[in-house]
Amino acid sequence: MIEIFLRLPLEPILKFRYVSKFWFSILNNSSFIIKWMRFNNFKPPPWVFFYKLDRPINESVSIVSPYHHSSQFISDHDGFSFRFLNSKPLLLNKQEEIYLLASSNGLVLCSTKIYFDYRYYVCNPLTKQWVLLPLHYRARDNKPVRDNKPVLHGFVCESSSSSLTTKSTCYKVVRIPIFEEWLNDFILEIFSSNTGQWKKHKISCPQSVTMLFIYRKPCNVVCLNGVVYWIEGRNRIIAYDLFNKKNENGDHQCRLIDLPDEARVYVDRCLGQLEGFIGYCECANGELSVWKLEDYFSKGSWNWRLVHNIRIDDILPENFEGRAFRDLYLPDHPFNLNPLAFNPVDQDVMILGYGSKYIYAYNMKTRILKLLSRDSYYYSSTASGVSPFVLAPLLTSPFR
Repeated sequence: MIEIFLRLPLEPILKFRYVSKFWFSILNNSSFIIKWMRFNNFKPPPWVFFYKLDRPINESVSIVSPYHHSSQFISDHDGFSFRFLNSKPLLLNKQEEIYLLASSNGLVLCSTKIYFDYRYYVCNPLTKQWVLLPLHYRARDNKPVRDNKPVLHGFVCESSSSSLTTKSTCYKVVRIPIFEEWLNDFILEIFSSNTGQWKKHKISCPQSVTMLFIYRKPCNVVCLNGVVYWIEGRNRIIAYDLFNKKNENGDHQCRLIDLPDEARVYVDRCLGQLEGFIGYCECANGELSVWKLEDYFSKGSWNWRLVHNIRIDDILPENFEGRAFRDLYLPDHPFNLNPLAFNPVDQDVMILGYGSKYIYAYNMKTRILKLLSRDSYYYSSTASGVSPFVLAPLLTSPFR
């Protein structure tokens, strides 16, 4: 029977799920979904852009995807609503706020609070598997709320496999403090699924750093090849190797990387993965620019290469099919699109926003700007320090 189902289009399969409980158990199973993708040479691979989780949890997440087959696949698989986090084992209040913080290799890092008393979950929306992480140090300290400070989050799945296979894996969660002072060292809290424990790491910097500007322009955190990257307040990137050994003083050393010389401080910008390297995108004065960090971490050297640069008013005339684009276009009046995320699935595509509600997929090779949503209100997510992200459905397990 499964061999017959594999040869059917997606639409009838989705309908046949409701013929009987037995068929539902077969067709809604994540293993069958992956087999169907392989059998039908499902290209381009499905991906979805998460930009906001409606509250409370019993509402659905706000997601967009550029391809019809991806949108249908995602919308018809109820795991991507994250409603399974409201199941009895979690014992969450129905009004509990759930935040989607980051993703890596098919897994999603979630929290029940924002900024302060986090309770973390790692889950896979495709398989609906989840694990509750132990309390981190600050949560165990029981300090008054006024003594707590907001944090950024890094999340990396250490599995090197990107294939659509069932595989248990290892992951790390990094809590990065947001501090206004100028410091030469600070504390990271890192959870490892290998040990099932949080550990504190004292990070030493070659120069003083601050996170002061983060309050004005929230910055996302990128994990690549075991290294965590984020932007600090003096237009530099802090890079910390999660497998770094202690220096002679017993501290862990980070590295500071200057942003491109042309980079600005108070602009819309984001970090991401680009062709196996760190990418940096910003939009200012009506001009969209993308750089790639040709990084030689072992040698301690790097070089920024500008890989894409275009004026927004040069993009719009080529994408004049719909009114949504015509409404944005005012000749000789430069405006900016907000870089929201790089796309690790299709690395030619940048996710851009405009006016807190429009979301676009921009292909840097074809220069096609595709409208994904015109009523998104993504700003409510980014303003609260939660960065939107692209997720590719995989069968990665959150269990060790």
